[in-house]
Amino acid sequence: MRAARFYDRGDIRVDEINEPIVKAGQVGIDVAWCGICGTDLHEFLDGPIFCPSAEHPNPITGEVPPVTLGHEMSGVVNFIGEGVSGLKVGDHVVVEPYIVPEGTDTSETGHYNLSEGSNFIGLGGNGGGLAEKISVDERWVHKIPDNLPLDEAALIEPLSVGYHAVERANLSEKSTVLVVGAGPI
Repeated sequence: MRAARFYDRGDIRVDEINEPIVKAGQVGIDVAWCGICGTDLHEFLDGPIFCPSAEHPNPITGEVPPVTLGHEMSGVVNFIGEGVSGLKVGDHVVVEPYIVPEGTDTSETGHYNLSEGSNFIGLGGNGGGLAEKISVDERWVHKIPDNLPLDEAALIEPLSVGYHAVERANLSEKSTVLVVGAGPI
């Protein structure tokens, strides 16, 4: 399959790579859409930042370049690994693109986004959405309604970042806010 892969600053290539193996507890996904995030652009222009380097492998995945980019993705489930429940082949899904240390509390109250050494699928390794297929731990795969267009669904990840910021700001109906920037967040 084809994949856009980060080698180093200024060096992203479209390569032919093997399709990912779907292990127990994982979900195989045919990627439908993947956004190119500002973070991807920063990696190209100034990286490696979140991407590993040859001298500094990702501490969780152990990966070194090249790594497949893309963390704002939607797709369709193509394979269910042993032990996965709640999803089926054909489901439309999005990916919550976290890489966290083993044993991290990933419950809604766990603050796993702040865990030491955390990173992101499509930056720190574990494949990425700028590929034809991806294999992801069930925990990070979220079913979406079939009537939500997959191109729009790929924006759920950046939307969730903005939503999280608003929730943390404790705004009220009388709050005044300033929105700056031209991106989706």
